[in-house]
Amino acid sequence: MHYYIMLYSGMTLIFLTFISGLCSLKLLDKPARIILLLTFLSFIVECLAHYSVSKIGSNYAVYNIYSIIELSIVSFYFNRSVDSLKNTKIGYYVTAMSLIVGATNFIFFEPIDSLNSHFLLFEGFVILSLAMYAFYRLLRTDEDLNLIRYPHFWFTALLLFFWSITYMNWGVYTVLNNDKRINMNVVNNALWIIVLLFYLGILITFLSYKKMQTHNEQ
Repeated sequence: MHYYIMLYSGMTLIFLTFISGLCSLKLLDKPARIILLLTFLSFIVECLAHYSVSKIGSNYAVYNIYSIIELSIVSFYFNRSVDSLKNTKIGYYVTAMSLIVGATNFIFFEPIDSLNSHFLLFEGFVILSLAMYAFYRLLRTDEDLNLIRYPHFWFTALLLFFWSITYMNWGVYTVLNNDKRINMNVVNNALWIIVLLFYLGILITFLSYKKMQTHNEQ
């Protein structure tokens, strides 16, 4: 698919997702505001990545630095949204680990201007672990909770959906890219569709937040 179609459609959807959350800002609890922050930073990063490609021909450095920030933000989201993690400092611990693992990977294994598949595998493992634990707590702690009407069920499900599908891809992306038998356009288009579905899900959750909040307060 044409690069600019993928770029602008993705940026537009991320921007609309941020605006939908901003319009519901007064309704959002603290964990949901962290997701809103994530969408805002994602939009900024996409702009910077496009600028970086146009100027130096590569956007790896932008995405690699953002991956560390992204993992930190997501960890703080689970820190605030999961009941048993609220009184812990897991967000700070994950942030510290992200900085250490990221810096180590940049220096010794994969330069900052290359695909950092090692860190992406680490990031995916941590997020998947936190998401699965969040589901475990939801199912165990509140039998009367209507998950379909609970916004943090959807945020968690979307993170689990995105990283479950893309997790192994990051580990073998370089191998696939070097294999002449593999059509990387198909791989990249699939990743693009997954990204669109992820942000579309967040957008719908933001737009439905008032209804979900009202339901849960009753």
